[in-house]
Amino acid sequence: MARKLIFDRKEWDKLKNLCEKGYPKEVCGLLFGKVLNEQKVKVTKCEILENILDEKHSPRLKELLAAGVVTLPKERIFKGGSYEFLIDPKEHFSKIALAEKEGLEQVGLFHSHPDHPAKPSAIDASQPYLAGWSNLIVAVYQRQFKEACSWFREKEDSPFQPEEILVE
Repeated sequence: MARKLIFDRKEWDKLKNLCEKGYPKEVCGLLFGKVLNEQKVKVTKCEILENILDEKHSPRLKELLAAGVVTLPKERIFKGGSYEFLIDPKEHFSKIALAEKEGLEQVGLFHSHPDHPAKPSAIDASQPYLAGWSNLIVAVYQRQFKEACSWFREKEDSPFQPEEILVE
């Protein structure tokens, strides 16, 4: 039985809008809510994060690379954030702290795939931090929402399994 990712209608519409507005860049963010049980996760808040692979964030990315906080192969640095995302750890933890004050927990991540299907890419599959959370991928073609699929993997070396998305 597939896990279910359950969205409030307002947050679902907000998420789709954020991904459309961010096109042609990859939009990324966090999903907050509650784990209801092993098979159900309720999303009540979506928070966008800056994709620091976007050129406008190059000073921050250079700072994180120099400090050894993030590591990337040279060919993946400063590609403009069109086909990949990278989250600033400081912003990530700041959003978590704010959500926890509201009684929420991080239940997943989301990102868009501009002009590509809503399936995990090879880069997505190589990211160990995606394990243990819902991973929602939103396909946006020519600034229009096409589809969203959610994926879950228990461990870093486990394959992604599809999750059912419900909107209430």
